Amino acid sequence: MWTTKHAPRKGLKSVRPLHPFLARLPTRQQHPSMTDRPDKNTAVYSPRVAVVVCERDGIWAALLDRELDTSLAVRETRTPGECLDVVTTFAGGVVVCELTEAHLNDTLALMMNLNLRFPAFRIVVVTTGKFAHLEPLVRELGAIHVITSPRKLPVLADLIPRHLARLHFPSQSMTQRFWGNLPWPEAESSKFEVPDPM
Repeated sequence: MWTTKHAPRKGLKSVRPLHPFLARLPTRQQHPSMTDRPDKNTAVYSPRVAVVVCERDGIWAALLDRELDTSLAVRETRTPGECLDVVTTFAGGVVVCELTEAHLNDTLALMMNLNLRFPAFRIVVVTTGKFAHLEPLVRELGAIHVITSPRKLPVLADLIPRHLARLHFPSQSMTQRFWGNLPWPEAESSKFEVPDPM
């Protein structure tokens, strides 16, 4: 007979024993993929990553800032244009877009732009339950998660560090990596000057 470590809840005479297959599954401590979230006390993030929030009033950013690790600064933007300006200064991260009725088209266009131009950034949509029916659409435009209530922000606070921890950036620029793969040393820029025909 199977056994279970769980004690019966009050008012119940017995608890269904744990299935052998479930008993063989690794716990969070045993499985490496289940412990890849950085510890909030020891996590060190690259200065090249950012959490950018695009909203009109700053409420979601303030709530998210309370949930996230203190070493992660939340950068607030008010318009899609301002959001893109901030995103271009970082190599990767997470963009949190607020979906409202007044700015629906602008937000969808921003998501499409981010998805096409900045693949190292993940998009999360925050909205109200009124727009829950748009979840398939925003996921098609690149959103990896949709939050419809501030009470669900702990889910987002867990997702963001996981994504940032998986971002790896080369220490050299593309030009440096190109010259490093050639069989001769990098030439000085003067050697590439066009000679004067006279």
